[in-house]
Amino acid sequence: MMNDIQLSFGTHDDLAVCMCEMAEELNTTIYAVVFYEDAMSLLKSFGCINETKFSSMEIENPEWDGYVKEYYVCVDEDLEVSVEPAWRDKGKYNEACYVGVGDDCVVLVHSNANSKILEVLKECDCVEFDIDADAECDGCCEECALSDDDDYDEDDECDIDDFLEEFSQKMSAIIEATLSLY
Repeated sequence: MMNDIQLSFGTHDDLAVCMCEMAEELNTTIYAVVFYEDAMSLLKSFGCINETKFSSMEIENPEWDGYVKEYYVCVDEDLEVSVEPAWRDKGKYNEACYVGVGDDCVVLVHSNANSKILEVLKECDCVEFDIDADAECDGCCEECALSDDDDYDEDDECDIDDFLEEFSQKMSAIIEATLSLY
């Protein structure tokens, strides 16, 4: 079931942290439905989180195996990360189809994902998300500041505490909304 909640993450790092926190808080597996490039970026982000462990990695470059559909990147309550294709050439009735995941889980579905995948995720709590590099930028990073030389002062620093507080509030709202579904 797709929720009315729509998330926007500034980076893949933000998404990876969110998935880990949700998995621990909800004590369940959190899935992200993404294409190859986002899956690889997410795996790199998970690699930077000390507590994560990697298990099954069923992912290959699309140029090698021709697979161009979505992947499930998941993290469980023990922070074990795995990846698998969301599409199988031979499904339940020996035909190509999307495969589902467990019933009691949270699935973050990228806004570019094929809407047909929602049919196999109808028993899950699905939340649409996007990764937008401008979503978290408040204009104080060097790249943005350089585009507007009038306001740029190289002695200015971003206030990381404000960013973390805002991120924490968003995470609390997401977790609260997800918990209210149970």
